[in-house]
Amino acid sequence: MKPLFRSLLYIAIGVYVGYGALVTFRQDRMLYYPPQGTPDISTCAKDIGGIPIVDPKYKDLHGVLYEKSSSTLIVIYHGNATDACERGLYLTALHDNPASILIVSYPGYLGDLTPPSSTRILKEVAQVVLWTTEHRYLTVGVIGESIGVGPASYHAALYPAPLALIAPYPSLSALASTIFPLYPMRALLHEDFYVSTWSRAASRVLIIAGAKDTMVPKRLSEELFASLPQKEKYFLELPYDHDGLLSSAESARMIARFLNVQ
Repeated sequence: MKPLFRSLLYIAIGVYVGYGALVTFRQDRMLYYPPQGTPDISTCAKDIGGIPIVDPKYKDLHGVLYEKSSSTLIVIYHGNATDACERGLYLTALHDNPASILIVSYPGYLGDLTPPSSTRILKEVAQVVLWTTEHRYLTVGVIGESIGVGPASYHAALYPAPLALIAPYPSLSALASTIFPLYPMRALLHEDFYVSTWSRAASRVLIIAGAKDTMVPKRLSEELFASLPQKEKYFLELPYDHDGLLSSAESARMIARFLNVQ
């Protein structure tokens, strides 16, 4: 039995190390899921009444702008398996809000050939902040969904504003640890999203969690909420799983109500 046990042990160690190497070197491909077969950003933006933002001065910035106001702006960082042209529920919910809406499109999405990565997304956030400042927008709200909670909170750290987070987590490593529980994800991630740290700069925070969410468990949202120092912070639990939460008109309406309070 000892040779057999030794062989099984070596196989188990080899599988663990091999998969760990895969997680380390291909983590961005395992974390990001750009929808396939989508049109390019210019085509889809025009089809739905938006303006494609592709500025050669800010080559890392891509997004769709729904222009209403020239002075105020709401910035949205979308979830993983969707794109900037599929977030129409916010256009409906924020119909009466006078601010323009910018939905940021990540690298690798909507026809962009740059591979998506956490590092590239954070670089894009910095350019979003520079672009909004140059265009003299006052950002009156930042919204983040699921994986987009990271860039949204980073935006709020660079430019403090009211922050609404749907299916949030305290850090990307904490979220990744629920997907790869046997690995030390804090050490393996090339770039972490420090949501609980970055969100502290926001003026007000709304967190919306799904009671049936197994992709981003509610306990992670509760952990983030407990860590925040804001006097104005709100936690809302809705009876949905992950996909239901992100597609919920109720979530969008609660965010619209949160952003309308000045």
